[in-house]
Amino acid sequence: MSRFDLYLNTFNAYRLEEVKKKNPSGLYDPINYLLDQPSKQIRPLLCLLSYHLYEEQWNRALPQALAVELFHNFTLMHDDIMDEAPMRRGSAAVHIRYGLNAGILSGDALLILTYHYLPRDLEPTAALEALQLFNRIAIQICEGQQYDMDFENEAEVDESMYMRMIRYKTAVLLGASMALGALAAGASALDMDLIFQCGENMGMAFQIQDDYLDVFGQMDSVGKRSGGDILQRKKTLLYIKALELASDSDRKILGEIYHRPTTLVDSDVNRVKGIFRSLRLNELCAEMKQSYFTRGMDQLNQVSTNTTVKALIGELFTQLLDRSS
Repeated sequence: MSRFDLYLNTFNAYRLEEVKKKNPSGLYDPINYLLDQPSKQIRPLLCLLSYHLYEEQWNRALPQALAVELFHNFTLMHDDIMDEAPMRRGSAAVHIRYGLNAGILSGDALLILTYHYLPRDLEPTAALEALQLFNRIAIQICEGQQYDMDFENEAEVDESMYMRMIRYKTAVLLGASMALGALAAGASALDMDLIFQCGENMGMAFQIQDDYLDVFGQMDSVGKRSGGDILQRKKTLLYIKALELASDSDRKILGEIYHRPTTLVDSDVNRVKGIFRSLRLNELCAEMKQSYFTRGMDQLNQVSTNTTVKALIGELFTQLLDRSS
């Protein structure tokens, strides 16, 4: 039994009770279809663990944990539509299974439900602070998604531009998930800032690992097509570093593939993967990931609170970032 099962089992029982299958089914079936699919549920788990840093009754943060999970799934549902992605978590994406209109409207409902649960059971001052924090993060996530889409048409994307994009699109929500748990437990402003930075740095490490796994992970393990970022010509960290480090001939190949007007095929993906391998980008990704992980742990360790729960959070991040698929 995992050391995190109690948190996750309690969370999922709460989710199933709160987000029930109800009418109109055309609205709620797509929501429950996505929520019921196997996933790591990192964000609600981090929210509950961060509350537990300060208070024993960590189940009091279940509404905030549900809010961040609903919001995360909202972003996935709409991202898949924008990316025209056929799969999510090893199954058909919502817009493929239920249709485009259902994907848009059910995603909208997930966003609204987020704000239903976010302030629940919080004191008025804390509720306002939670809403202010979340609004700031939510708009950054939208900005990150726009940067990601813009990159598809940009001739050049440098590393700093890319890091800003993944910080907004991915990392800040992990930071907010932790900060909301700490806020609900009454943590100090200093602790909330440290905990947010911890989650944000871990989110950066997590996204770097995800970029690597998208290229080299197995489809059955990562729940989506291997090399999907290449097929979509996404200018990920691997692509940016490859342009920086590659020979003139390999750089020319990358340019031809990524700027070709016709649809890419598997042979194109394999050529790009070959260049990435030859440049040993797996080692570079590992070094960058470790740097963000170390920063995140340093920030967590500055928080003077429950050392047992701090160790659990560190264990969770280590498991997530050591995965190979």
